[in-house]
Amino acid sequence: MGGNELACQTCSDYPSVQSLVKGSTFIADFDQLRCETQKHVQVKVTKDLLSSL
Repeated sequence: MGGNELACQTCSDYPSVQSLVKGSTFIADFDQLRCETQKHVQVKVTKDLLSSL
């Protein structure tokens, strides 16, 4: 995503992450997409990630 930071740290990040998961078929290299958790760890954007927010 062009070097932009994507956060998956709090409940307020849920809508953004959810929209990315829903549009995953339209995003090139979606499997390479990562977001940063509260512990500053890069994780893959998945449906499972949504349940942790």
